[in-house]
Amino acid sequence: MNTDLNFLTKDDIAVQAPVVLSTSPTNDVSDKYTYASTGTVIDDLGNLGWFPTQVSQRKSRTKSTRFSPHMVKFANPDLRINDGEGDISFPQIVLQNSYDGLSSMKFTAGIFRLVCSNGLIIATAKFGELKIAHKGYSFDEMRDMVRGRTEAIPEQIDVMNDMRGRMLTREEQEYLALEAMAIRSDVTPENKELFKGKIDKVTLNDILTPERSEDRGQNLWNTYQVVQEKMIKGGFHTQLGVDAKVRKVREIKSFEKDLSLNRQLFEVAKELI
Repeated sequence: MNTDLNFLTKDDIAVQAPVVLSTSPTNDVSDKYTYASTGTVIDDLGNLGWFPTQVSQRKSRTKSTRFSPHMVKFANPDLRINDGEGDISFPQIVLQNSYDGLSSMKFTAGIFRLVCSNGLIIATAKFGELKIAHKGYSFDEMRDMVRGRTEAIPEQIDVMNDMRGRMLTREEQEYLALEAMAIRSDVTPENKELFKGKIDKVTLNDILTPERSEDRGQNLWNTYQVVQEKMIKGGFHTQLGVDAKVRKVREIKSFEKDLSLNRQLFEVAKELI
């Protein structure tokens, strides 16, 4: 199996998510707004050993780029997690930014699994979601953020190992799958139990069936990854709402929905440790 990451060049980024390399704000901003280019962040993180592996931007229904949220995922080729059984993962930094003056740059910790080219959000005590305001962005602040990310890696590994050591009953696995379906379907809290009652055992079995041998097993870590991948990539049939029709679940294309689902699902999984 290939154990190398594929990094993106600026030319790759310009094709896949051109707004990432914009050189000016895309909205009327206040005098206090300091323009912090994602391109500059990419260069600064590169100087610290972290390089882009994936980019995405919100698609607009119009030609206007006034609203321009975008996402860049970074990994360090020198930092990898090997479980000893051939499953190699890389710690990630996930950046969300926009140039509309409405939000800060947000950084989240993650893990990228090489075996399935899939990203997971892992929010630990030392590295949850960090924000850097568009008011005086500096390389020193970026360096401190990266240092914190690197120092949090052992804690992240501890969480992974705790999840590997937690064996789940079938009932607990189905609970995680049902919670994931509720998140994926955006059901309201008052409709949650009604919705979960409509998901049959055949669907739950589809969700909990691994796509690859590396993910077989009843521990929480494997189950979490299987469920997370199914929620993101879809491919099974069910209803996505209390009154929705049964249909094939499509892959999530929006990076914002992807990251939101990841964050919420990890919080549910963490409660089972």
